[in-house]
Amino acid sequence: MVTQNLLLAFALTLTLLPCYLAAVPAPAPAHDEASLLLQIKSACGDPPALAGWDATAAPAHCDWINVRCDTAGRVASLSIGSAGLTGPFPDAIAGLSALTYLDLSFNNLTGAFPAYLGSLTGLQTLLLSFNPFDAGELPASLSDLTSLVTLWADQCNLVGGFPTTVLEMPELEELDLSNNALTGSIPPRVWGLSKLQRLILFNNSFTGDVVIGDDMATKSLRSVDISGNHKLTGSILQAFCLCKNLEDLRLNSNNFSGEIPGCIAQLPSLSTLILHNNRFTGMLPPELGQHSDLLWVDFDHNELTGPIPKGLCTGGHRFLSYLSVRNNHLDGSIPSGLAQCALLDTLFLDNNNLTGVIPEGLCARGMLLCVVSAANNNLNGSIPIGASLEALSLDNNQLTGAIPDGHCF
Repeated sequence: MVTQNLLLAFALTLTLLPCYLAAVPAPAPAHDEASLLLQIKSACGDPPALAGWDATAAPAHCDWINVRCDTAGRVASLSIGSAGLTGPFPDAIAGLSALTYLDLSFNNLTGAFPAYLGSLTGLQTLLLSFNPFDAGELPASLSDLTSLVTLWADQCNLVGGFPTTVLEMPELEELDLSNNALTGSIPPRVWGLSKLQRLILFNNSFTGDVVIGDDMATKSLRSVDISGNHKLTGSILQAFCLCKNLEDLRLNSNNFSGEIPGCIAQLPSLSTLILHNNRFTGMLPPELGQHSDLLWVDFDHNELTGPIPKGLCTGGHRFLSYLSVRNNHLDGSIPSGLAQCALLDTLFLDNNNLTGVIPEGLCARGMLLCVVSAANNNLNGSIPIGASLEALSLDNNQLTGAIPDGHCF
């Protein structure tokens, strides 16, 4: 009986196998790939950008614009982003089985994401950004792309929950799913992708607590942007202190809370820190700006207290160009050390409890400062004479004296 059952199972497998194979287009031999490229060109509306793909030159398809072949003469790279492609996703791509790089971004491709993408198992880079695909989810077959390093699927009309297929990609370094309509929570497993360097999820509709465990594996992170989801919660900043390579952290326009830990200020590569429109509390880290070349800092619309850190441009770190701390509960004086920020272009301090005078050096000639706004504080003294500004807002303070003619105005 056992033998009979095994024979029946084997026969059933042989019966169904052709059906499965038919679902995935067969890879083309190298000499047929020129024909596939011409099919792609035709299916995408014969865009002028691909005019050089010419049937009369088919044997030399490896030399066609935006096509690169491997040493065996197989198409390994197809870079046709911003090429004016239209229509549904071209099926002929499935036959280019040696592809390692596929860029279809910034076109006008429509229809559903094809499941056959998962059959291109050699792919290392897949760029689909900014195409008006039909609303849908990434196909489950993408979990077979275990060599994928870069996946850009931003502004592709993705819906549903976080695509768990990407969690099966151990080599993934860059993931961009921004500007879609994804919902639900951000799975904790995403922080377990040990090679991930860039995680971009802004402008979706993710909700709930962002949970990052103490055993966070993504210590290689360089850039994190989960801004503009509006309903993400939790106290997550401490976890990012493990990411010594972190350069860009954007958590703005959510509902995060808790204090900003001092270890964030000690990250040696941090250049951009944008946390506005949350519910962060406590004081700004006193060491902010002393351990890295901060370029852009924005803490607007939180519940922060205490003084503005005095060392934002000390220790040789003088590259700060944008500082905004509006609509908090900060007190103390405007740090005179801001005058050392020679590249400072914009300074927003409105709606706090700042006192004291405006430092003379802020308006010194040679400064690049264009915009100063410190309305609704308790500043006193006079407005310094110095270089001209494009915009100055100091209303509702206790300032005295005349507005300097032609200076700081």
